[in-house]
Amino acid sequence: MNNTIPEGFEPFPSIGGFIDLVGSYYYGGRDGDTLHYGFLATEDHGNSNGVVHGGALMTFADTAMGSAVYRTVKGPCATISMNSEFIAGAQPGDWIEATVVITKITRTLAFVRAELVSGGETVLNTSGIWKIFSPKSASHPEPSF
Repeated sequence: MNNTIPEGFEPFPSIGGFIDLVGSYYYGGRDGDTLHYGFLATEDHGNSNGVVHGGALMTFADTAMGSAVYRTVKGPCATISMNSEFIAGAQPGDWIEATVVITKITRTLAFVRAELVSGGETVLNTSGIWKIFSPKSASHPEPSF
């Protein structure tokens, strides 16, 4: 169990809604093409089997990948699709870290992959496609993260 937030990770600002309910999430910066995110799993993220719920892992992965797209294109985006494979379980109290790589960006789409690791072990691999919106789109306001 690694229940500390590593140095260099900054909390996401409050953006309201669902993400505020399921976080707290942290941004750890960019290293070349890789962006780093993390969250400290709590008992609230657990399931009846005593491990972190798969939905909590997928929500974190979705948020991290969407944030990576937003930070890269400097504008709003939304998830179109996500494919995930659960590799191992994580425990409440674990620090779960995501490494996110944007593999391709077109004018309107971003293709993204991420690996979630807990205690040095991969717990989830995922990939997805994000729609990139015009920054001036009134129906998709810019988030603050």
